[in-house]
Amino acid sequence: MPSGSFPFAVAAFLLANQLLAQVGVSLKPSHPSPWQIGGVVTWTATPVSGAPDAFWYRFRARRIGSPFRVWRDFGPDNTFRWSDVEHSGTFEVEVSARDRVTNNVSVASARYVLQPNATDRPTLVETSHPLILLYSAPPCNNGSRMKVRFQPADGFTQDTPYKSCDGGLDMNFYLAGLRAETEYFAYHIVDTGDSFDAGPVLTAFTLAIAADLPVTTVLTPPPPDASDPIVLQENVFASQLATDLAGRVVWYYPGAPLSFMTRPTGEGAFLGIAQDAQGDPWRQAVREFDLVGIPLRETNAGRINEQLKVLGKRPINSFHHEALRLPDGNLAVLAGVEQILTGVQGAAPVDVLGDMIVVLDSNLNVVWTWDTFDHLDTHRMATLGEKCQPNACPPLQLSPTANDWTHGNAIEATPDGNLLVSLRNQDWIVKINYDSGEGNGDVLWRLGNGGDFALSPANPAMWFSHQHDPRYEPLSAGRLMILDNGNIRRETDPKATSRGQVYQIDEQAKTATVVVNTDLARYSLALGSGEKLSNGNCWFDAGFLPDASGVADEFDSTGRSVFSIRTAAPVYRSYRLATMYSPVRGSR
Repeated sequence: MPSGSFPFAVAAFLLANQLLAQVGVSLKPSHPSPWQIGGVVTWTATPVSGAPDAFWYRFRARRIGSPFRVWRDFGPDNTFRWSDVEHSGTFEVEVSARDRVTNNVSVASARYVLQPNATDRPTLVETSHPLILLYSAPPCNNGSRMKVRFQPADGFTQDTPYKSCDGGLDMNFYLAGLRAETEYFAYHIVDTGDSFDAGPVLTAFTLAIAADLPVTTVLTPPPPDASDPIVLQENVFASQLATDLAGRVVWYYPGAPLSFMTRPTGEGAFLGIAQDAQGDPWRQAVREFDLVGIPLRETNAGRINEQLKVLGKRPINSFHHEALRLPDGNLAVLAGVEQILTGVQGAAPVDVLGDMIVVLDSNLNVVWTWDTFDHLDTHRMATLGEKCQPNACPPLQLSPTANDWTHGNAIEATPDGNLLVSLRNQDWIVKINYDSGEGNGDVLWRLGNGGDFALSPANPAMWFSHQHDPRYEPLSAGRLMILDNGNIRRETDPKATSRGQVYQIDEQAKTATVVVNTDLARYSLALGSGEKLSNGNCWFDAGFLPDASGVADEFDSTGRSVFSIRTAAPVYRSYRLATMYSPVRGSR
């Protein structure tokens, strides 16, 4: 068995098969059953005896006849917000309450009916999110598929993805990418294989925005033929949002701002990380959520640490910077790990903060890990000697301060089934042996100054430093886009600016050729992203400027900015999307 793999059946047995005690727990919904599909239900679990905070709670749900899926793994919250808009029907929601001292578990479940909005005719209704409408249609025939087309009076047309028809089950679609207080027209299209049959046109208005959102300003208007008309802004210290190319808000995250919003999954869902400043591992969460903000999957560092302990691994202190869906369907997330080292990064004992990649299956079980302390040389310190600063590092567990040794900030799946991890404070992008979950985690190569590749042109100043968001160009196995923040160059040149770069990578010859080196004309101390747009232009985001704003530009093949947009908040990453249902361009 590869060293990156684990005896998962044994671990799952030890963790899941706790002694079922007769402590007792009740489970009640905020709205009695039945309710219309699209309704959001808050479930509350209450122990029969003992205080609610004496237990950990896990929530699972399923459509009757289907297997349970973990929506939120064991954690401190005894309430659970739930909705399901695939099809109406009868569902079962389950809570497991585990005593924090004895580990005894009691289970309660309840059935809940979601009634269809549409029986004979389609409907278009409001949702809990002011910028999202719910379109419901009667069943369509097996073998067909359905989508919804929608537009405002100005004619900007969008389509939802197709969904397969499922016999007698109703069809439901979130309509997203909508402006506030605007009338929208919508109708469904059924592809039978022989024809495209349209439904009646429905209308509905979106509501006003009540959230406090950072202001977005267009600096350079887009060209008339601009592609990818939605800008998803993954802000930090401010609400995450999306705008059109005119800077008008078309979506925002409706809850408290996430610490990191990381990636859209391409299925009308997104991934994000919420950190707890007090450092409680059970409050450090990674979640997948839908367009209206309902968590679809969520776990926390405390629960992950229970699994890591069984597997003989170091504990993590918090998730940070990255969560993404891998091609094998698993979820990869970055987390902080600490060690007190003596005589390694100084003569005295010092807390050193590294990184762990944790890979989770669909039920949030740990199936693979990679730890910087196991695979990298701890004597190679951060290239600028960084220390952990407030809000710049995950919460620490072992000391008030630490050497910020690696500062991982991105994971990317490679074409051959392995992983890249960007280590900002090492000025390296490291390829590791994941092998679709069967790899042993060995370092295959290191890209960057002092790594394994010869640079062309052979000028060390061309290397990236303190980089963000390495990502393969779409349909490319060897062209890697990188946002070069340029912190090393800035140390000696106070006028140095950040760059958007593309490297042609030859893994066999170990050569890296700089084929794009675009001066962003701004210095971004941290944050930022880059991607190849569908029209062939490059999109680079200088995410953290001196005034704590972010500016993103679209550059044509000559390196000229043809569209520029500013956000009055730091922008961790920004993505250009065709619709709110699109995946990250270039993701595998």
